[in-house]
Amino acid sequence: MRYMKLIYLMLLSTLFSSYINSFDFNNRNSWDTRGSPKISYKEYIQEIKNLKPLSDSKKGKEKRSFRVKWYTLHGTDGLSNFLGAVCKTPKYGGDSECYFEERYSSAEAKAILNGILLLDEMKKKYDDINWGVGNGYEFATIAYHASSGRDYEMTRSERNDLANALVSDNLTKDEWNALIEYGIPAAKALKNSKTIDIGFKGQVEAFSQEYNDRIEKRLADIDIESGGLLSLFSDMNYFADYPEIAVAKYKNSAQPSLKTRFEKYCEDIFDDAAIRRGGRLQSSYARKLDFCDWDTVNPFITGIYSIDADELKNYDANIYFDAFYIQHFPTSFRVEKFEHEFYFGIGPEVLFNAKYGESSGLDFAKKLINLSTEIRNDFYKDVRSREDIKDKALLWGKFASDLGFKKLISPQSDTEKRIFESFENFIATDEFRQSILAAEAEENINKLLADQVVKRLIDLKTSMEVVDLCYESRSGYVTVYISLIEYRKLKSKFNENFNKTALELDQEIKRQIDVYGLDLFIENNVDVDSSFLAMGFSAGSWTPELNEVCTMYKLKLEGFDFFDYLE
Repeated sequence: MRYMKLIYLMLLSTLFSSYINSFDFNNRNSWDTRGSPKISYKEYIQEIKNLKPLSDSKKGKEKRSFRVKWYTLHGTDGLSNFLGAVCKTPKYGGDSECYFEERYSSAEAKAILNGILLLDEMKKKYDDINWGVGNGYEFATIAYHASSGRDYEMTRSERNDLANALVSDNLTKDEWNALIEYGIPAAKALKNSKTIDIGFKGQVEAFSQEYNDRIEKRLADIDIESGGLLSLFSDMNYFADYPEIAVAKYKNSAQPSLKTRFEKYCEDIFDDAAIRRGGRLQSSYARKLDFCDWDTVNPFITGIYSIDADELKNYDANIYFDAFYIQHFPTSFRVEKFEHEFYFGIGPEVLFNAKYGESSGLDFAKKLINLSTEIRNDFYKDVRSREDIKDKALLWGKFASDLGFKKLISPQSDTEKRIFESFENFIATDEFRQSILAAEAEENINKLLADQVVKRLIDLKTSMEVVDLCYESRSGYVTVYISLIEYRKLKSKFNENFNKTALELDQEIKRQIDVYGLDLFIENNVDVDSSFLAMGFSAGSWTPELNEVCTMYKLKLEGFDFFDYLE
């Protein structure tokens, strides 16, 4: 009996080896096992399509064939060593190779296969919305946009990873993971969004009468669906500062900055490529765009985030979802420290709805209802005294007196009625009005201080003040920090750089600062590190540490980076 079992096992092993070797699989068993083979996204998709009939088959032999081929494709000898595979015998002899344990069942593998095919279907659909390039970025951008209102959330980095995977010539483990983790959920969401009735179907031309009518209708429908909340928040100007904050984040700091991009279209008048790019951008915007005037450019950048139909009518929907166009807008509608950033998706979504007659699945009515509920609950939460009511009123600041806000927090119980009455009494007092004026003044100053040019001016002034202290602490000594001649040169260079930098100030920011006086405003916001002052700038207190600090700031005035010197 034992002898028969042994024969049986040997026979089974031989049959299995022959079975495995019978799979040609585009000669993938002949891949060089010393390194991972290359496979592009397109090639990978074709392999998946070849496996589809086997995965759907009811026959046991073909089910087993699917399982083996799936794990051979994704195993150690397949795509970047990340799934695990079954044992197989090399085509030209040698010992059998077993590649880890299989992590996925046949059902799981089939689910991934179907998800990948759906992803490719959605990619092809949305890649065609611009220029027929088909580079994957449009799908990735739309997926990123749609993620803000769904159960999955995609970061800008993940969006880029997905886009790269969709055009990869050599899929890596990380790129494959991007397809599975980001691409498939996005594809499912976009597929399911077809079931959402937005009131119209089919594509229309941008700027046509039907396009404009659709924009108006879609905004009106969102307002109706939300019980009038869209117009209420609009009348409150609740999100009014959001676009400006988003632009401020990228205006000067991104590489290249938003301002730099538009300046190129203004200044490079003999650069054919720049002229073409500027023309392309202008063609997707109905108003005249003066690239040399930031007062024209800024509304163009912020207007796409509007919830005003007349403003949105100026934009082609593709301007937000194309790789070229999106470089000219804040690349994220997620603004740090702002909880309700979904607002940034309303305008682009309405434009997308209007042009293509489809939804990406974003339910803004639900978002607005949730926001209103959250505001109301937060207002009445933990109110136990008049001081608590004062705190709530001051927290809401200028919104506290708004009729829209009062509507949001309308009382529904006797306790809430008492709180509401006490709240209304307080916001009518001089104490509240003075507090609001002070808060608005502080907010305005903080906005000015956030400007990159203002920061540079303060930085220059700070460096000069430190150098002043350093010079005066050693003036009159045999051993001086710097000579009088060198000090005067530094002072002259500071004045030159300060005045030159001041010319870069945005005109609106300059107008606001001029109310205080530029020099006085900058000086009042200089904050010399107390640790430097603690070293002591009095006579006889000169130390190597203080000399090092002074030298650093001297270098900074001379144009050397402070932190580069530290390294």
